[in-house]
Amino acid sequence: MPQDSGQPALGAGRARRVGVLLAPGSKEFANGVFPSYGMLIRTEGGRRVADESARLFDATFALVRVFERQFRRDPDPYHITPTQFHAMTLLSVHDTVTLLEIAHLLRVAPPTATRAIDALEQKGLLIKDRDPQDRRLVWLHLSGLGVSLVQEARRQHLDSFRTWLAPLSGDEQQRLLETLEKIVAEGDG
Repeated sequence: MPQDSGQPALGAGRARRVGVLLAPGSKEFANGVFPSYGMLIRTEGGRRVADESARLFDATFALVRVFERQFRRDPDPYHITPTQFHAMTLLSVHDTVTLLEIAHLLRVAPPTATRAIDALEQKGLLIKDRDPQDRRLVWLHLSGLGVSLVQEARRQHLDSFRTWLAPLSGDEQQRLLETLEKIVAEGDG
């Protein structure tokens, strides 16, 4: 029988800590307290402290979950996923693109883009047109319903996002934007 180390079991402890510490609106979340798991902890002056990169990773992961919850709460009858929404937003800007182009713009593999595009087509939000000169080429564009849906959904999501950003000053928002752009550029490099 294993000795009780006084520490919670790994699975149970992690699940409990994640549920508490990463809950948006909680005191710990507001104070920037995020769990760090084993390899993400370093020792400084004889005491264990979370590595800043670990805290940033955990905060970013928490933010992704906030966005996912926002999409799950969306009352829209079309049940648009974040990937589908991103594809629709890109199509509203780029008008007509091929499947490979949308996969590149989404930063996903072509099979992932195909699933999102097929779902949008089945929902009547996207139209696929074969190129008359090259039948192998399929052009993608939003249907009229897709255009109006993405405009309304984007407005709603931006309203929520503005609320989340309200505690930040204009300078803080600008620094956040610049920092996120640097991280994305490095990740794409």
